[in-house]
Amino acid sequence: MNLVSSNGSINNVQIYDSLHDALDIDFSKIKLNNIKINNAGNDCLDLSFGDYFFSNALLIKCFDKAISSGEKTKLNINYSLIKNSSLGLAVKDESIVTIEKKIDIVDTKECYAEYRKKQEFGKGNLYNKERINCNS
Repeated sequence: MNLVSSNGSINNVQIYDSLHDALDIDFSKIKLNNIKINNAGNDCLDLSFGDYFFSNALLIKCFDKAISSGEKTKLNINYSLIKNSSLGLAVKDESIVTIEKKIDIVDTKECYAEYRKKQEFGKGNLYNKERINCNS
């Protein structure tokens, strides 16, 4: 599913067996509650150029990143459970991610990363890292 230039709230998102990114949101201001994504061929949740808030996310079997936050995104996460993914949380290209309560990351190759991917941006910033429970 791809949302572009959207505003609002979405409750109860469920996506299974996506060939590519499961949920891709760009240039938006969205609040998401009760997200369940299982078996994505690339990223489970890919966000860019927007303001986002989500709570109660269950992200399982994300081939690449469970949460990818890039290109000046502002993201607040209330609670997430991430399982069996290559990378739990990617914070890149001047995005700002704040963990409000906690994230549990289980059986991933890497829990989180802050970096610069695109030359025109600086690195991303992750706040409240101590609220990440990582059991990779």
